[in-house]
Amino acid sequence: MNSAQYKITAFLLIIFLLPFGAKAQERLPLSQAIQRSLANNYEIQIEAKSIEATRNNNNIGEAGYLPSLSVQITQSNTTTVIDNPTSFLSGDVINKGINPTIALDWNLFDGFRARANKARLENLQKDTEGNASIVVQNTMQAVIQGYYNAVFEQERLEVFKKTLTLSREKYDYVALRKEFGSALTADLLLEESNYLQDSLSYVNQQLSYRNSLRTLNILMAVEDVNTNYILTNSLEYADRNYNFLVLYNKMTSNNVNLKRQYVSQSLLRNSTQIARADLYPTVSMRLNYSNNINSQDLSQATLNNPDASLPQVPISTSTVNYGASFTVSYNLFNGGRIKRAIQNTVIQEQIGAIRIETLQLSLKRDLQQALDLYNTRKLLRGIAKRTKESAELNLQISEERYKNGTINSFDYRTVQNNFIN
Repeated sequence: MNSAQYKITAFLLIIFLLPFGAKAQERLPLSQAIQRSLANNYEIQIEAKSIEATRNNNNIGEAGYLPSLSVQITQSNTTTVIDNPTSFLSGDVINKGINPTIALDWNLFDGFRARANKARLENLQKDTEGNASIVVQNTMQAVIQGYYNAVFEQERLEVFKKTLTLSREKYDYVALRKEFGSALTADLLLEESNYLQDSLSYVNQQLSYRNSLRTLNILMAVEDVNTNYILTNSLEYADRNYNFLVLYNKMTSNNVNLKRQYVSQSLLRNSTQIARADLYPTVSMRLNYSNNINSQDLSQATLNNPDASLPQVPISTSTVNYGASFTVSYNLFNGGRIKRAIQNTVIQEQIGAIRIETLQLSLKRDLQQALDLYNTRKLLRGIAKRTKESAELNLQISEERYKNGTINSFDYRTVQNNFIN
């Protein structure tokens, strides 16, 4: 073996040992990849927090059904200095007081606004859950595509590996013929060039395969993006026939985007109901209780009447107030703002209905295009399968013909490239 052959052999060993090292590889089926993505994907975690927030808001208290109860305590300290000859009292008068107050406010009737608010909060929760479903679906779709893209790149790598092996055998064969004088140096250089070109293609395909695994790791939120796996699922073809009407019924009943558009339409309807609430009067009730406790210290004051005396201990007083009040409020005229607000919300509802019809039409078109593409690819697959079988058989025959000298190296290289394609 000459020095050139030693270099080629060493280069080949480096190529085959380059991609993965000695680290143990984990077996990864597609179902496990999807589970990891659903558990760790950052966008899904964000949507889960958003759902939690909307669920917290979806209650009757947030809608306005329940009354509000408030407690207030006021503490006061005042000193009054009296210097008035006409007053019966002079000096310093010290007052200390505390006034606890409890008040309950309740809207007994607000034009059905609370009911509309509760329906709106429920639809907001559904809207958030619908958005989360879209994120989950998109994530699952991305994982499935990323997984099978990695499988596809791996199978391409095997094809390039097989081609590289053939090129090496051709190179060794021509090198052997040259030693016996039946091949020229130009023939050996040609095979070396083909061999190096196939080596370059193999190295580039290794890079493509590693990049596909990195993309898959990002979708699964794996910290080490260079983690390698043994992908257990393969590219399998299932020949199925689909009916458009069956698919369309499934799509209209399960499509998350369409469901979310329906929820958005419900939110617009809630806005109209809230706007209409201003057409009704409002009735509110207030219950209140307060106890004003006051202490007055007159020890530092004097009476202008010398025959009278002041108490030397503080004087305590208590005043209790409690009551109930009802308020009825009705807007007679405000420049037509209520009417215009209702008209605007109705217009938004009409716009939403048009958007639903547009979405339904575009989904129908997309479904028809997807079905046509699927059926077309079924036909193309049969052609491609037969082409692959012919190319593989042609490669085997051409290899024997090349060794027998029936075809030259250029013809054999053409057949080899057809097989790669």
